[in-house]
Amino acid sequence: MFILGGLIAFVVGIINNAFSFDTDFLLQGFIGSISITLLEAVFGYQWNVIEQLDIWDYSNMLFSGVAGQVCLEFSIFAWIPLSFMC
Repeated sequence: MFILGGLIAFVVGIINNAFSFDTDFLLQGFIGSISITLLEAVFGYQWNVIEQLDIWDYSNMLFSGVAGQVCLEFSIFAWIPLSFMC
């Protein structure tokens, strides 16, 4: 999890530096959320489905996908604000 968290902070930081200050803040948050969700899907599938470490599982939540490794609710209500903070 610490590896994924560090990678997410690094990627969102790169996204922040890639756009100018004129770029819409909401667009940057949306792109950050997509990046976080994609990283969560890749690492979640590897760690939870293939290696069966059971670190997180969104299977019981509405709009979960990629074998329960990503959740639309978290993508919108958690990862966009997290992208704003980063």
